[in-house]
Amino acid sequence: LLAATGVDTTSGIYILMNTIGDGLFQYLPMVLAVSASKKFKMNTYTAVAIAGALVYPGLAESLTEATNIFGLNFTLPAGGYYNTVLPILLAIFVASKIEKFMKKVTPDVLKLFAVPMVTLLVTIPLTFLLVGPIANTASDWIGIAFQAVYDFSPIIYGFILGAAWQVMVMFGLHWGLVPIAILDMAQNGSSVILTAAVLPCFTQVGVLAAIYLKTREDKVKKGVLPTLISAVFGVTEPAIYGYTLPMRTPFIISCIVSGIVGVYLSIFNVTGYAMGGMGIFLYPAYIDPATGSFHSVIHLAIGTVIAIVLAFAVQMFVKVPTLYGDDETVSATEVTASDDQPVLVSAS
Repeated sequence: LLAATGVDTTSGIYILMNTIGDGLFQYLPMVLAVSASKKFKMNTYTAVAIAGALVYPGLAESLTEATNIFGLNFTLPAGGYYNTVLPILLAIFVASKIEKFMKKVTPDVLKLFAVPMVTLLVTIPLTFLLVGPIANTASDWIGIAFQAVYDFSPIIYGFILGAAWQVMVMFGLHWGLVPIAILDMAQNGSSVILTAAVLPCFTQVGVLAAIYLKTREDKVKKGVLPTLISAVFGVTEPAIYGYTLPMRTPFIISCIVSGIVGVYLSIFNVTGYAMGGMGIFLYPAYIDPATGSFHSVIHLAIGTVIAIVLAFAVQMFVKVPTLYGDDETVSATEVTASDDQPVLVSAS
């Protein structure tokens, strides 16, 4: 955000604002560990400890090709486990089974320390030795597959990447493409590899605007507006994890429209010349520094309009799912609940 406006990236204000903006999502696995522990019915503190191991600072830098555990290679996915979803969910699922087994076989006098200790000692190595290599392999395959599709047809590539990007980011699979794009940018001074994936934030804006206008749930209406504003600035995690993904239909609409926009950007060969910000701060990175051409910026702006308008229109014609339950049920349950913990009715 600040870098796009020319603020020195080494300045104190930039470092502080960047920390505020990325802090929560940098350690997203720890947040997800809390929710997953409740879902899988295991000790929350043990779950957070597992997540803490996955995002331990400096871990990636400490590893070498010769690092191994029990003779098996100890590797991390590109970029580590920061911002990822699937690895921690799988880890907590496995941990819940181990914890449940240990509770059955451990004498009561030893349960307090033996159960969490054994759960951590078994789960964390399993996660690093199995989930890590699987994530690495999956990312490599994703990169190879997308490169093959792009070589065959940039238009088909644009649709697939645009539609799949948000899901790939959730599972950490986008790291199969990011290194390719960075290398392409470094070697050629420009890249189109990630262009089809730069506007999903605006498809989120479109569906969120429609949800805001159509929803009858006061809690959703109050919460959607701030997430819409953050999506405009390129931060979509609150929108996705808070509203569109739990509602399912808006998330699917956002993905499909993103694919359509990806096709448009591919047709007009929209090209990036720097790895810049997202949202409304994306456009300067698409100005050709050699010629000063605004060709890519113009089509990026048109793509932005298409993303917002089309996603908004589709969501307006589709029923907005309830997140907390119907109006009457929400009101009734909240009346009988405490002020601190209102009862919410699941939409599932």
